[in-house]
Amino acid sequence: MLRSVLTAIFLFLLWYLMSGIDKTLTLGLGIGSSIFAVWIVRRMENASDFKSLNVQLRPVETLKYCIWILLEILKARRYEKLARI
Repeated sequence: MLRSVLTAIFLFLLWYLMSGIDKTLTLGLGIGSSIFAVWIVRRMENASDFKSLNVQLRPVETLKYCIWILLEILKARRYEKLARI
């Protein structure tokens, strides 16, 4: 239970630091979404057997994706600057 509470707090703080929005409604929705995410993960832990979970890491594909997404972000920024002119 303590792990779930700490995870929800961490998720909320991460969300808050990344968004920087401090309006009451938005903070409430952020807290709610953090609690909801922890609840979903706990249900998934109870419903599945993690010993049989097979995760395959592919570092080459991950690197390719990171390069691709960075190029897409740079392209979008370039088009945004052109649209302002």
